Amino acid sequence: GVRRVLFRSSYGRGHADSWISYMQELARLARVSHFPVEAFERLRQYHDTENLWEDIIEGTEAALTSLAHRFRLGIISNANGTVRKAFARLRLGHFFETIVDSAEEGCEKPDPRIFRVALNRMQVDPAEVAYVGDVFRVDVIGARGVGMRGILLDIHGNHADKPCERVRSLADLQGVLTAQPQE
Repeated sequence: GVRRVLFRSSYGRGHADSWISYMQELARLARVSHFPVEAFERLRQYHDTENLWEDIIEGTEAALTSLAHRFRLGIISNANGTVRKAFARLRLGHFFETIVDSAEEGCEKPDPRIFRVALNRMQVDPAEVAYVGDVFRVDVIGARGVGMRGILLDIHGNHADKPCERVRSLADLQGVLTAQPQE
């Protein structure tokens, strides 16, 4: 819910601090009547060192194992400088040839520069690359902007209206990658 609200192009952050704005929107959607700013700040401190977003979807490791046997893998993340550390802690980092973190690069998706950083590090032509992400406007449109094939990870099937290829899981990805792109 909160991600859909925040990634709408019409969403206007009501607070100068994007973290507080995000947390307030999360609290509002959870029907919390009082915004516990102190708790939001404790979560920020944890996130700034460890990264809150680390739920691993069931089947991810098996899918990455299968994908890594056939494809070169990399990550481009709008993050806070903790993605490499988080993937190492989750024991998933070894699947990826490169991990590009927006906080380290000074630009974030959908800016074409961050996609070009990954392309340059992996020394690949964008026309040969499929980029998979879970936010249409940021991931799919951003990838297309540099000539990559953009695929939306739509776990809950909420984005059938988006003009792009979609997968419900990483396990579904190998079949899509070996097929011709469709829109």
